[in-house]
Amino acid sequence: MDALEMFLYRHARLHSHVDRLLQGLRDQEIRNPAHPGTNSLAWLVWHMARSEDATVSLLIGDVPQLLDDDWASRMNVAQRGVGTGMTAAEVMNVSANVHLPSLMAYWQAVGGHTRHAVQSLGAPELDQVVDRDQVHAAVEAMVTGTVATQLEAHFKDTSRGQFLVWLPLTHNYEHLGQADLIRGILGHPGNI
Repeated sequence: MDALEMFLYRHARLHSHVDRLLQGLRDQEIRNPAHPGTNSLAWLVWHMARSEDATVSLLIGDVPQLLDDDWASRMNVAQRGVGTGMTAAEVMNVSANVHLPSLMAYWQAVGGHTRHAVQSLGAPELDQVVDRDQVHAAVEAMVTGTVATQLEAHFKDTSRGQFLVWLPLTHNYEHLGQADLIRGILGHPGNI
């Protein structure tokens, strides 16, 4: 199994877990944080989907993001970034207003978009360091304020392969762990 096959295998497993994440939960359990100051399950799924869409589109595949006016309208979320650096009020706004069936449809579409982009890559492309101008443009589309400056510095000299392992996999698995913990707190353990 080569690196791209391994990515696709792990990515499919991650997506299957998130596909089941909200099953059996009431609307308020999905939208409300389990503890004050924490993220809701709705926000976590939205953030994972937005992060994967932006990363794969802007840093790995150099293609347009799936999020367009239609998806934003369907999900009922005006926010175009990935949510990093959002205030608690902004997190609650997304959580309260996102259209959950459309959010899950977007998550599934992002997964397909990622698989298509990865299948079009060759192994040599994984070693290519993403150009600084491309990193700058991607960060501007993803986050704002001081977070953007920090993220751009953090992304410096990162290869496509590193982005591929980091954001669509490692980052999302970390948030999936948070989400599974939240399910347990809500009395619904065992998603992962």
